[in-house]
Amino acid sequence: MFGWMGKYLRVNLTEGKIKEVPIDEQWAKTWIGGSGFGARLLYDEVPPKIDEFDEKNKLYFFTGPLSGGLPCSSRFTVVFKSPISHGYGEANSGGYFAFEMKRAGYDGIVIEGKSEKPVYLSVKDNKYELRDASKIWGQGTFKTQEMIREEIGEKKARVLCIGPAGEKKSKLACIINDEARALGRGGAGAVMGSKNFKAIAIKGTGDIKWANPDAVKEQIKKYTHWIEINPMVALGLGKYGTEYFMDSMKPLGDIPIKNWQLGEWDGTDRIGGGAMYKTILKKQTACYNCPIRCGRWVEIKKGPYKYEGPGPEYETCGTFGSLLLVDNLEAISWVNYLCNDYGVDTISTGATVAWAIEAYEKGIIKKNDIDGIELAWGNADAVVRLTEKIVRREGKAGQLLADGSQAAADKLGKGHEFLTTVKGLEAPMHDPRAFYSMGVEYATAPRGACHVTGYPSIADMGLLQPPAGITKRTGRFDPTGKGTLTAVMQDVFAVLAAGVICMFGGTAMSTPTFLEAFRNCCGWNIDELTLNITADRLFNLKWAYCVRAGMSAKDNRLPPRLLTPTKEGGQKGRVPPMDVMMKDYYAFRGWTEDAIPTKDRLIIIGLPDVAKDLWGA
Repeated sequence: MFGWMGKYLRVNLTEGKIKEVPIDEQWAKTWIGGSGFGARLLYDEVPPKIDEFDEKNKLYFFTGPLSGGLPCSSRFTVVFKSPISHGYGEANSGGYFAFEMKRAGYDGIVIEGKSEKPVYLSVKDNKYELRDASKIWGQGTFKTQEMIREEIGEKKARVLCIGPAGEKKSKLACIINDEARALGRGGAGAVMGSKNFKAIAIKGTGDIKWANPDAVKEQIKKYTHWIEINPMVALGLGKYGTEYFMDSMKPLGDIPIKNWQLGEWDGTDRIGGGAMYKTILKKQTACYNCPIRCGRWVEIKKGPYKYEGPGPEYETCGTFGSLLLVDNLEAISWVNYLCNDYGVDTISTGATVAWAIEAYEKGIIKKNDIDGIELAWGNADAVVRLTEKIVRREGKAGQLLADGSQAAADKLGKGHEFLTTVKGLEAPMHDPRAFYSMGVEYATAPRGACHVTGYPSIADMGLLQPPAGITKRTGRFDPTGKGTLTAVMQDVFAVLAAGVICMFGGTAMSTPTFLEAFRNCCGWNIDELTLNITADRLFNLKWAYCVRAGMSAKDNRLPPRLLTPTKEGGQKGRVPPMDVMMKDYYAFRGWTEDAIPTKDRLIIIGLPDVAKDLWGA
C-alpha cells in the first residue's frame, strides 16, 4: 500500500493487550482514512444507545493517506460516542502528532475497554507498551507531556493526553496534543478519562511510501504556493492568525456578542488579531508542513495573568471575549492557558460561562450556587474565577457547570431559552444570522453546532478555488440553494476530515487537486464522481449513527436565541428562514422530511447494510 502505512493498533485496556490490525486496501479506498475509518468502525462496534462512559465506548484515532503528502496535512481525528450529543462524536487536531504516528508505522490507534488503574500508551517505531500513569494522573496537560517525554527518554516524542477535567469526566473535557493543540469538541476527553487512560506518546523515524515520490514533492511545492496566495491566507491568517476573523468579520455581524444578544461592540478592536500582534504576540507557530503559521505564541510579562506559552485563537477570543463583553486580551489569554492545561474545550466552556452570566443576571442562578462569585458582563476577574471552578469541577459552580450549559439548564429546570446549543453542543463563534448557510450547517452537523463540518459561509464569500460543485453564488442573506450549498460543503469537508487535511489549506485546493494527490500519494486512480459518492457515503454514515441513537429532524433545529434578530450590526434584523433551507437540504441529501436517509440513497452510495438497519431487509 502507498500513502497508508497499512496497519493500526488496537489497545484493549481491560485485558492490557495490544495487537496490530492490518488494513485492507479496498476497505481503505472505501473509507479513505481519518474520520472515515473512525466512523465505519464506530458504526460497526459501538452500540448507539449505550451510556457514553460504558467501557464498550471506544476512541478511534486515525491519520489519513495524504498526511505528509500535501501541505497542511498534519491533522488527525478521533471518533467516539459523544457524552454531549449522545450520538456521533468527532474532533480533529493539528500539530506534529499525526505525522509522528505514521513515521512510527501506524495509520491509527483504537482504544477500547477500561483499565483498572491509570495507564498510558508508549509507541516507538513499531514497538508499543502500556505503562503505569499513576504518577502523572492529576497533572495538567503541559506537565503531563513533559513528564512522559522524560520517562520514556524521548525529548522529541509527541504526546496526546487529557488533563484533570478529563479525569473527572467533565463533558467539556477535550484531548490536548503538541503543547496546546486540541481535539476539542464533543467530550472526547471525558470518554478517555472514563477509561483511566491518560495519554499516548509517539516517536517514529520511518518513512511514508508514496506511489510517485517525485510527483509528491512537486505537488507539495505547487500547492504550498496556491495556499500562500489564497485570499484568506494572504490577507491575514499568517500574520494575525485565526484572530484575523475578529477584525475582518466585524462589519458583517459575524461575531456573537453578549451571549448572542448584540450585533455590535467596540471591544472587538481590543481583542482582535491586530491588537494581539501589537501587544502580547511573541512569535507565530505552525503545524507540520504548513506554510500558513496561524498558531500564536504569546508573552504576558507582568500582572495577575503573567505567562508565556500558546495563545488563544479566534474561537477562544470570541467565547471568552465578545460573548462575555470582556475586552482584556491578557485575561482571555490566561483563561485559554487554564483551559488547555486542564483540558477543556474553550468554545463550550466560554459559552457555558456566558449562559451562567445571563442566568445570574436573570435570577435563575443565585450567588450561593456559584460559590459567591459576583458575575457580570465584562468582569474579567469573575470570568477567570468561574472558569477555574469549572475546569477543576470544584465547588457548587464546578458541579453545576462542568458538563456544559445544556446540562446545567436541565439540572436547574430553567434557562433553556438562552441556550445556544444544537444536539447539546454549544455553537461556535460564527453567526447564522450573518450567513444563512451557517444555520443549516449548525442544524445538520452530526456532532452538534459545528462550523467545521462544512463551513459554507466561506463559499458564500467566494474563498474557494473554485467553489466545489457550486457554479453560482447567492447573497449571504438569500436562502436560495443554501441547503444544497451546505450539503456540498459538508461533503468536501468529509473528504478533508478523512484525508486528513486542514480546512484552511484544503479550501485553497480544488477537487482535481485531491484526485491528483490520491493518484500521486496512493496510486489511486479515481474520478470526480467516485470521490463525490465517497464523500456522500462518509457523511451519511455519521448521520446514520445518530439516527440509530434516536435522532431525527427534531434534533436538526437552531435554538431560539440564534433565531432572535439583533437591533444593530451587520446582521441587524436578520433571521435565517430555516424551513425553506432545510427542505432544500433534505431534498439534495435524499433524506425524508424526518431526516432519515432513504433506502435507495443509502444503497446507491454503497451503504446497503445501513439501509437494512434503518429500513429493514
